[in-house]
Amino acid sequence: MDVGSSAIRAALLFVSLAVHHGGAARGGGCDPYKGIWVRDEAYPLYDPSRCPFIEKEFDCQMNGRPDRDYLKYRWQPNPRCHFPRFDGRHFLSQVLKGKSIMFVGDSLSLNQWQSLTCMLHVALPRAHYSSARTGGLSTFTFPSQATGLLLDLTPLKVENYGKGLMFWSSTPGIGGFIQGENSRGILFNGSDWGEANARSCEGQKEPFSKTYPAGPHPAQLVVEKVIRAMPTPAVHLLNVTALSQLRKEGHPSVYGLGGHRAMDCSHWCLAGVPDTWNQLLYAALLRS
Repeated sequence: MDVGSSAIRAALLFVSLAVHHGGAARGGGCDPYKGIWVRDEAYPLYDPSRCPFIEKEFDCQMNGRPDRDYLKYRWQPNPRCHFPRFDGRHFLSQVLKGKSIMFVGDSLSLNQWQSLTCMLHVALPRAHYSSARTGGLSTFTFPSQATGLLLDLTPLKVENYGKGLMFWSSTPGIGGFIQGENSRGILFNGSDWGEANARSCEGQKEPFSKTYPAGPHPAQLVVEKVIRAMPTPAVHLLNVTALSQLRKEGHPSVYGLGGHRAMDCSHWCLAGVPDTWNQLLYAALLRS
């Protein structure tokens, strides 16, 4: 995929809750999508070895990645934000009980769905769960909570965004979240990272400290524009593109599915960046 492509690798999250606010929640001047990555020795949120169903392509430690520093970064929003620590028990028993979430998108949606299944399983390791896959539809359920996490692998393109978002905004009773995370994680030109000699993400050791050198992705701006134009916003943008771009060391590189035969600078190691996406989802659901 060309780094300059306008295609956006994205996940649409349809939540069985009515959510009627667009963009980032800014109560009291809080924008949880602006902040910095800070080192936290209490991280990661879970040990991937305790997640028995984790996909091989995301299990960087099992695939031989020798360093662990990438596991030790926590997203810290600006000081005005109250960013609750993820509580898997509360998420299942209070926030999602009797409800389901469907992730719709491509393999980055799989990345986030896999993250959330691991976060919840590790929080309640004795809870019975069932997992099944039929064609492109995967389901992960906790029967005791009547809760389901569904994944529909459907590759998406940015030109579909406007139509889909406007449909949600004009349809009563439909609420949802849209999460954009773009294709610039695939590095063919080191100038995007301000590293002219870089040809891959292999060997990266730490995140960018402040801003992403290449700036926002055009597709991200399209999504934000469409949401701002909605007469009655029915979606909440999990605006994680910018914060994710900072984590250049969080990709599998040669510790993904293909090993040294295939460089992966698009997806994310687990535990890792998608856990933060799910923390932001949890925080947004609490606010709603």
